Order: sequence, then structure tokens, then C-alpha cells
Amino acid sequence: MTYGRGTFKGIEFGLYGYEDIDSEETMDNIKREFEDQYLKQIKTNLKKVGIKFISLKWFSPREYNFANDNLDLTIRIVDKKKIKTAILKHKTEIDKRLSENKSYSGYTSLTIYSVESELELLDKPNYEIDLIVLSEILNIDFTDFDINEHLITLPDCEECNEYFDQEDLKEFEGEWLCEDCLKKAKEFEK
Repeated sequence: MTYGRGTFKGIEFGLYGYEDIDSEETMDNIKREFEDQYLKQIKTNLKKVGIKFISLKWFSPREYNFANDNLDLTIRIVDKKKIKTAILKHKTEIDKRLSENKSYSGYTSLTIYSVESELELLDKPNYEIDLIVLSEILNIDFTDFDINEHLITLPDCEECNEYFDQEDLKEFEGEWLCEDCLKKAKEFEK
């Protein structure tokens, strides 16, 4: 099972709207820094509650109309008894977040309604843990991780402040780079 946005409470990984960044380098850097800070703890906490860590991978939508970039967590359920114990241990927090996320006119929630609903589903053969439940039983504080600290910006022209990368330079050579910038870029290519 793969879980996206909302899995890591307190972090938004979306890069839509950031300008002048090298998206691929930024994604690699964010993932590397996130794993350095949290992967060991994520694996440990998941194991304690009967869940096996499989992977952590970037998801980037083809279009940003309805989704944004995210670091997705893939897991596998190993021990439903441990999951039940963890759910009951965090019942108050889970129920609070679920009540804040209930459906209402004009909004349909994609999460369950209560801990009791989750526990009923737990007995089903193809059980998939609810995103809010997973987020709460993961029980890690991610609030000190800020993606803005890990952005990789594109180089800019000191003369005109335009940003460019090597791909842009090949495509638009001379069209938007000032003469000084173009000379520097050509020297950089050597």
C-alpha cells in the first residue's frame, strides 16, 4: 500500500509554484535529507506497530490541477494485532483528527469516520490502514523539517539576475542571456 500527502503530519512536499529551482536536484536533496533525519525512526516505529516499511519514493503529477509533488510511503501490513493495539493507544488523537476531516455538504472525506470503523475494517482480508490512522500511529514529530531549507536553486546571471541551467542554455542560447552571461556559460561548458 502506498500513502501520499498527509502521511507525514506537518510536512507539505509540494514544489508547485517554486520558481528558479532545479526540480530534480531539489527532489533528490529533500528525499536524502528527509531520509537522513527520519528513515530510521520511521522504520522502527512502523515495525513496532506491525507494519513493514517497503519504500519512500517521489510522486510528481503530470499536471498540477488536482495533486502536487509528494514523498510517498509504501508499506505492508504484517501484524494486525499490533496495529489494533497501536490504534487503541492513539484512539483519542485519531478520533479528533477524523472528526475534523468528516464529510459535509460540498466535501467528501476519503477517510474513515471513527476508530471503531477502522477496527471493523481491520478484520477484513484486504485491510488497508486509513491515512489518518497511519499518520497518528507513526507517532513522529516532523515539524522541524522544512523543505525550503533543501531547495536547489538554478544558477543566475550576476549581470541580469536571470536563472538558467545547462538544458536551457542549449535550447535558448543567446535569446535571454546577456552577453556577459553567455560568455560565462560558454566558458562553463568547456
